[in-house]
Amino acid sequence: MSTDTPRRKLYLALAWIAIAVPAAHAQPTLDSLWPNADQSVWRYQLSYSSVFEDPFTSPATLRFNGEIVHHGHELQVLEASHGIPSERLADGPDLPPVLRAIWQARPDLREALEQRYATGRGAGDWWPLFLHDGYFQKSPISLRMWQAPWSHPTWTYLETPLLVGETFTHQLVPELADDIFLHGTVASIDAAASTPAGEFSNAVKIEYLIDAGVQQVTDASGVLLGRLHSEVRGHVHYVPDVGPVEVVEEHFPYVWIDCAPSDCPEEWVENLGIATHAYILSLTEAPTSIERSSWAATKASFR
Repeated sequence: MSTDTPRRKLYLALAWIAIAVPAAHAQPTLDSLWPNADQSVWRYQLSYSSVFEDPFTSPATLRFNGEIVHHGHELQVLEASHGIPSERLADGPDLPPVLRAIWQARPDLREALEQRYATGRGAGDWWPLFLHDGYFQKSPISLRMWQAPWSHPTWTYLETPLLVGETFTHQLVPELADDIFLHGTVASIDAAASTPAGEFSNAVKIEYLIDAGVQQVTDASGVLLGRLHSEVRGHVHYVPDVGPVEVVEEHFPYVWIDCAPSDCPEEWVENLGIATHAYILSLTEAPTSIERSSWAATKASFR
């Protein structure tokens, strides 16, 4: 005679369920998604492709290196470097990455950008945009970036709440235009990411879109050629206690165009709806430091 009681049968069933079903990933925290101990280093492979030239790959590095007080805010210096020659990347003046991208997409703003924000940086010294250098700021509700020319945050990487479908918007260069925005969306909190550094099943996938607004383009004589709209699209995978492990970024200079068919520049028509260049960053090894640490805690350890 069986000795199984209804309660025992229930326990056995629950045990089999526990074995058969993998444990759910814990809800990620904003603090864990980008550990920021000073001197932490992330090493990547950067792949660049373009419809205009041959592809290129290079090692790339991100490093936290000290702090700076900028407009009354205590920020961390995030350095970035790679070996792709600047002439192989997008043309532009001596501007930080995001500003240089706007310079490319919006010829109508070029003069104002150069006069107001030009710095001593070398053009083309870092891409992609969705993971770039500058001054890093971690707070309980957001991860943001600042740049030397600005007196306000220039970029948002992450915002709470970290729930699938949640979105955020960051207006870019509000001093110069009212139609240029960064949009972020939490696409997944348990995404799979495959990199040379390993396989990750608990990545937070943030989808980004830069809306560069609408520009009116004229010829050398000031005659209107038409209007066009540009975007940059892609995503970043962030892994708890590791940081950003993968970036995919595509640039669409001609999302839509508005001009008489016979008068549209040939380049517009040929590249309509096409990603003319793209960047992929893939983590190649574990970061040198993956401890979760606030900048305040890091400073305190040196006192």
